[in-house]
Amino acid sequence: MKSYQKLSIVCITVFLVSFGITSISKAQDGFFSDAHTLGQNQFELGFQPVMLTEPNDFMMMFRGGYGFAPSLTGYAKVGALADETYLGAHLEYNVAYEPRSAFSVSLLGGAFDYYDVGLKLGVNISKDIQNVSIYTGMNYQPIFTDNTINALLIPVGADINIDSQDNVDLVLEADIPANDDAEFLEALTFGLNIRL
Repeated sequence: MKSYQKLSIVCITVFLVSFGITSISKAQDGFFSDAHTLGQNQFELGFQPVMLTEPNDFMMMFRGGYGFAPSLTGYAKVGALADETYLGAHLEYNVAYEPRSAFSVSLLGGAFDYYDVGLKLGVNISKDIQNVSIYTGMNYQPIFTDNTINALLIPVGADINIDSQDNVDLVLEADIPANDDAEFLEALTFGLNIRL
């Protein structure tokens, strides 16, 4: 790995830690990938440890992805090893991609259940720099409790390819609250995505 690549990984890690170190999350579901979708009929597995603050516990998020079409990917997620089980699914549709566009952009929508039912709606924007893809966007998560919570998050992350076959990515992400309703979802998370 070249020195500028190592430097970019160190800078990204420091940036993410500076935003997320103060509070690791209650279970939530950020982007956990850049704006690229899977190829048609391609599978992906993801592993994401999550520390919970309410309740104080640990959860392991398992993710599966499948490319339904060249620009459409479906994801299913299960969070296990905690008091409650997290279940979620969403679709992601790529509307612009590099190198045909300056940035890759995807739209996503889905639902989840963890104590309460919620929706996930967002736009993911990423830029490739060598083997690192920097991404951000907006993630709106209305959660239907007695009083509906309208959480708005800004995910900021890096999707770093760590093998020569372009099949394994290390993902680092900070989920930054954009409104008061999202403060309990603030997170710093990491994990692996493996394409099969």
